[in-house]
Amino acid sequence: HTLSVVADYQSETPARIADRLTQATQAQRDWAALSFAGRGALFHRLADVLRADKEQLADLITTEMGKIRAESLAEIEKC
Repeated sequence: HTLSVVADYQSETPARIADRLTQATQAQRDWAALSFAGRGALFHRLADVLRADKEQLADLITTEMGKIRAESLAEIEKC
């Protein structure tokens, strides 16, 4: 690997972190309330999104993880 910086991210404030944790807690409750069919429908939509953006996502996976492109594309298909 090259040790080059891929991206920079800003630090979060304690208040912003607390807000994110509250959102995550609510999201988990919403997910738990979904039926099996409802969850399945969301996973199918997610698969469509991943496949639509697979070239860009493969580039990102290759950059971040150092996988060869074929492995990156296969990783997306596994999802």
